[in-house]
Amino acid sequence: MDVPGAGFLDKWKSISEFLEMHKYHHYSKNRIATQFCTFTKRKKEPKDWVACHIEDHHQTFQKLCWVVDYLIDEQIDNLESGKYNKLNLEFYYPVFVIQNKLLDIRQRGHTVKVFNSQHIGFKITKFDYGEETNYQVDVMTENNFPTFLDILDNEMTNTASKLYNSRSIINHSIKKKMRARKISKIMKLLSSRRYEDFELIEK
Repeated sequence: MDVPGAGFLDKWKSISEFLEMHKYHHYSKNRIATQFCTFTKRKKEPKDWVACHIEDHHQTFQKLCWVVDYLIDEQIDNLESGKYNKLNLEFYYPVFVIQNKLLDIRQRGHTVKVFNSQHIGFKITKFDYGEETNYQVDVMTENNFPTFLDILDNEMTNTASKLYNSRSIINHSIKKKMRARKISKIMKLLSSRRYEDFELIEK
């Protein structure tokens, strides 16, 4: 996204930064966890509970990240192939819904505090070929899911309104990026040394 810089539209910002989504988006309001565990009863002592990592839960979080990656790659392929002739802006929200209690455990000095929660953000960091990618998963109880849908509806309405009010800047940015992309393709073609595949015609 190009936004007004020092006298000209020359400063790059992401859509979220340009629209100042941190002021109204739930990603910036909820608590963010970086670790999780599951509590199960001991087989020999049913009254006792033990914290553990269940592999199925870990795999579920990984698959949510894979789905987000797949959808993003699919959208990029569709844009590059010319399938979309209009701006297509998509938002992806990986969600993990649980049936039982969701506990928010916080360390306070040498003690641990346990709170009941309905909705927590969970941050996942992946490293592929030395590149860091962060994902945020909304973890919530079944009872909280309708409330979460209302939150998304309000956020998307707000985002759509901000996009519409900024349409002139957005249209300028798209045109500018399209021109830069065409120039880049021409330069790659000229540097490919396959001159027999095209002719330069001077008019």
